[in-house]
Amino acid sequence: MIRQKKLTATAGAALSAALLLTGCTDGGQESPTSETTPASASESSPAPIPENPLSSSAAPIPENPLDNGFPDFEPVTSEQPATDKEATARAFETVELMYEVSGEALRSGDPENAGELSVAATGGMLEREMELVEGVLGKGVTYEGESTVELIESEVAPSARQDGTLIERATVHLVVCEDNSQVKITGKDGEAKNTGDDRFRVNYRVSWNERAETWAVVSTSLPKLDGPEETEC
Repeated sequence: MIRQKKLTATAGAALSAALLLTGCTDGGQESPTSETTPASASESSPAPIPENPLSSSAAPIPENPLDNGFPDFEPVTSEQPATDKEATARAFETVELMYEVSGEALRSGDPENAGELSVAATGGMLEREMELVEGVLGKGVTYEGESTVELIESEVAPSARQDGTLIERATVHLVVCEDNSQVKITGKDGEAKNTGDDRFRVNYRVSWNERAETWAVVSTSLPKLDGPEETEC
């Protein structure tokens, strides 16, 4: 679940730092220009005023030197779904977003990017996914490829407000097939690591937030291990 984004981000940060240093150096080199005016110059011709190192001629400062190059993701938003089909579509889109962000974070190699998962998950689910990404990257492995999901089935249900009234179609239970056949994990020793089953079923619960009108994955589970037909896909 990753792309090779970290190298680009690191290079970008280094270039930003280099530009800042260059800007400081250029600004410091401009002021001696006035000091080199010949001593024989006429008193009626005052020495030129040094250029302001902060003027438009100075090296530009990058817009955001702290930008790490990680893509900007937006949460899945919608009004309250009018149909089960619409609710299922938004919920599955949210699960896909979670996989995409997780992949970007893993491929980036930077554990700090795990926090970006808040765009698609919340509560205990967010904590779980962040710990997973941070744990993998903490082992110093290289993650390549991408995990994908396919929708198998869904069940749409209401959620309850604090006063007990119901919000129709605000909770969606999904069964998806997770495909890791294109994922490659390499350890510090350069050896490929076993990623487990290439394809298996996963259950997700996705909820719609009435106030923010956003969707988020709130929990996950694996099917009961009653046989291959329950787990494989």
